[in-house]
Amino acid sequence: MLPAGQAVMRDGKTLLAGPIYHAASGKQCRTIMITTEQGASYCRLACRKDAQWTWARSF
Repeated sequence: MLPAGQAVMRDGKTLLAGPIYHAASGKQCRTIMITTEQGASYCRLACRKDAQWTWARSF
């Protein structure tokens, strides 16, 4: 699991995870800020389902 607030390098990208929170759906979720080697950044939402973290669907 990624530590909250601490940048981690994976597959040439820098990942910065936010704190875990309990969503209205009952799942545990957190935002992940992803920065590429080229400097582009975007945010994804990850949620825990059946003890495994998965990317939430983008809207």
